[in-house]
Amino acid sequence: MLCWALRHTNLPIVLIGSGQHWPSYTELCRRISGDRLTIIEHMPQPMLASAYAAAGCHCLVSWMDTCGLVSLEASLSGTPLVGSTFGHELEYLENDAWLADPADPASIQRAVELAWGSQPNQGKAQRMKQKSLSRFNWEHTTDRTEAMYAAVLS
Repeated sequence: MLCWALRHTNLPIVLIGSGQHWPSYTELCRRISGDRLTIIEHMPQPMLASAYAAAGCHCLVSWMDTCGLVSLEASLSGTPLVGSTFGHELEYLENDAWLADPADPASIQRAVELAWGSQPNQGKAQRMKQKSLSRFNWEHTTDRTEAMYAAVLS
Protein backbone atom coordinates (compact mmCIF):
# COMPACT_ATOMS: atom_id res chain seq x y z
CA MET A 1 0.00 0.00 0.00
CA LEU A 2 2.96 2.32 0.62
CA CYS A 3 4.06 1.92 -2.99
CA TRP A 4 0.51 2.51 -4.22
CA ALA A 5 0.05 5.57 -2.00
CA LEU A 6 3.26 7.16 -3.28
CA ARG A 7 2.83 6.25 -6.94
CA HIS A 8 2.07 9.85 -8.02
CA THR A 9 4.93 11.41 -6.06
CA ASN A 10 8.61 11.73 -6.86
CA LEU A 11 9.66 10.32 -3.51
CA PRO A 12 12.16 7.45 -3.59
CA ILE A 13 11.15 4.26 -1.81
CA VAL A 14 13.76 1.99 -0.26
CA LEU A 15 12.67 -1.35 1.17
CA ILE A 16 15.11 -3.46 3.14
CA GLY A 17 14.36 -7.15 3.37
CA SER A 18 14.11 -10.24 1.27
CA GLY A 19 11.29 -10.73 -1.18
CA GLN A 20 12.21 -14.33 -1.91
CA HIS A 21 9.17 -15.77 -0.12
CA TRP A 22 6.68 -13.60 -2.05
CA PRO A 23 8.26 -12.88 -5.43
CA SER A 24 4.92 -11.86 -6.99
CA TYR A 25 4.44 -9.27 -4.23
CA THR A 26 7.94 -7.92 -4.84
CA GLU A 27 7.20 -7.70 -8.56
CA LEU A 28 3.94 -5.86 -7.88
CA CYS A 29 5.82 -3.28 -5.78
CA ARG A 30 8.32 -2.86 -8.64
CA ARG A 31 5.54 -2.39 -11.21
CA ILE A 32 3.78 0.22 -9.09
CA SER A 33 6.88 2.22 -8.15
CA GLY A 34 9.11 1.79 -11.17
CA ASP A 35 12.66 3.05 -10.89
CA ARG A 36 11.87 5.00 -7.70
CA LEU A 37 11.89 1.69 -5.79
CA THR A 38 15.09 0.20 -4.44
CA ILE A 39 14.93 -3.15 -2.70
CA ILE A 40 17.92 -4.13 -0.61
CA GLU A 41 17.65 -7.86 -0.01
CA HIS A 42 19.86 -7.88 3.07
CA MET A 43 21.70 -5.30 5.12
CA PRO A 44 24.02 -6.28 7.96
CA GLN A 45 22.75 -5.10 11.35
CA PRO A 46 25.62 -2.63 11.92
CA MET A 47 24.76 -0.82 8.66
CA LEU A 48 21.08 -0.35 9.47
CA ALA A 49 21.75 2.70 11.66
CA SER A 50 23.29 4.53 8.70
CA ALA A 51 20.35 3.53 6.50
CA TYR A 52 17.88 4.91 9.05
CA ALA A 53 19.89 8.12 9.40
CA ALA A 54 19.97 8.61 5.62
CA ALA A 55 16.21 8.10 5.21
CA GLY A 56 13.90 11.06 4.66
CA CYS A 57 11.48 9.18 6.89
CA HIS A 58 10.88 5.64 8.09
CA CYS A 59 7.50 4.04 7.31
CA LEU A 60 5.82 1.04 8.86
CA VAL A 61 2.19 1.45 7.86
CA SER A 62 0.83 -2.02 8.36
CA TRP A 63 -2.17 -4.04 9.43
CA MET A 64 -0.08 -6.81 10.95
CA ASP A 65 2.98 -5.27 12.57
CA THR A 66 2.78 -3.76 15.96
CA CYS A 67 5.26 -0.99 16.51
CA GLY A 68 8.22 -2.89 15.19
CA LEU A 69 11.72 -2.76 16.56
CA VAL A 70 12.65 -1.29 13.19
CA SER A 71 10.61 1.82 14.01
CA LEU A 72 12.21 2.14 17.42
CA GLU A 73 15.65 1.62 15.87
CA ALA A 74 14.93 4.26 13.23
CA SER A 75 13.84 6.68 15.93
CA LEU A 76 17.29 6.46 17.50
CA SER A 77 18.68 8.11 14.37
CA GLY A 78 16.28 11.01 14.81
CA THR A 79 14.52 9.94 11.62
CA PRO A 80 10.88 11.05 11.33
CA LEU A 81 8.52 8.08 11.62
CA VAL A 82 5.30 7.19 9.84
CA GLY A 83 3.25 4.57 11.63
CA SER A 84 -0.15 2.94 11.44
CA THR A 85 -3.37 4.00 13.12
CA PHE A 86 -4.12 0.28 13.45
CA GLY A 87 -2.84 -1.86 16.28
CA HIS A 88 -0.62 -1.08 19.22
CA GLU A 89 1.57 1.50 17.51
CA LEU A 90 -0.45 4.33 19.01
CA GLU A 91 0.74 3.25 22.45
CA TYR A 92 4.38 3.46 21.41
CA LEU A 93 4.41 6.33 18.97
CA GLU A 94 1.73 8.48 20.63
CA ASN A 95 1.97 11.95 19.05
CA ASP A 96 5.63 11.60 18.12
CA ALA A 97 5.10 10.20 14.63
CA TRP A 98 2.90 10.85 11.65
CA LEU A 99 0.14 8.26 11.58
CA ALA A 100 -1.71 6.86 8.59
CA ASP A 101 -4.63 4.53 8.00
CA PRO A 102 -3.10 1.44 6.31
CA ALA A 103 -6.23 1.10 4.13
CA ASP A 104 -6.21 4.70 2.89
CA PRO A 105 -3.60 5.65 0.25
CA ALA A 106 -4.34 9.36 0.67
CA SER A 107 -3.74 9.09 4.42
CA ILE A 108 -0.44 7.31 3.82
CA GLN A 109 0.70 9.83 1.21
CA ARG A 110 -0.19 12.77 3.45
CA ALA A 111 1.65 11.30 6.46
CA VAL A 112 4.75 10.44 4.42
CA GLU A 113 4.90 13.89 2.82
CA LEU A 114 4.55 15.60 6.22
CA ALA A 115 7.21 13.39 7.80
CA TRP A 116 9.50 13.77 4.77
CA GLY A 117 9.19 17.54 4.97
CA SER A 118 10.08 17.66 8.66
CA GLN A 119 13.56 18.05 10.09
CA PRO A 120 15.46 15.07 11.49
CA ASN A 121 16.20 15.32 15.19
CA GLN A 122 13.58 18.07 15.57
CA GLY A 123 10.03 18.14 16.94
CA LYS A 124 8.28 14.77 16.76
CA ALA A 125 11.42 12.95 15.63
CA GLN A 126 13.45 14.30 18.56
CA ARG A 127 10.70 13.49 21.07
CA MET A 128 10.44 9.94 19.72
CA LYS A 129 14.21 9.51 19.89
CA GLN A 130 14.24 10.62 23.54
CA LYS A 131 11.30 8.35 24.34
CA SER A 132 13.06 5.37 22.74
CA LEU A 133 16.23 6.09 24.68
CA SER A 134 14.46 6.43 28.01
CA ARG A 135 11.50 4.03 27.81
CA PHE A 136 12.06 1.53 25.01
CA ASN A 137 15.43 0.12 25.93
CA TRP A 138 16.39 -3.32 27.21
CA GLU A 139 17.23 -2.13 30.73
CA HIS A 140 13.83 -0.51 31.20
CA THR A 141 12.08 -3.53 29.68
CA THR A 142 13.97 -5.88 31.99
CA ASP A 143 13.15 -3.79 35.06
CA ARG A 144 9.45 -3.65 34.15
CA THR A 145 9.31 -7.39 33.42
CA GLU A 146 11.05 -8.22 36.71
CA ALA A 147 8.64 -5.96 38.63
CA MET A 148 5.66 -7.62 36.96
CA TYR A 149 6.87 -11.11 37.90
CA ALA A 150 7.56 -9.97 41.46
CA ALA A 151 4.02 -8.58 41.74
CA VAL A 152 2.44 -11.73 40.35
CA LEU A 153 4.50 -14.06 42.54
CA SER A 154 3.95 -12.16 45.79
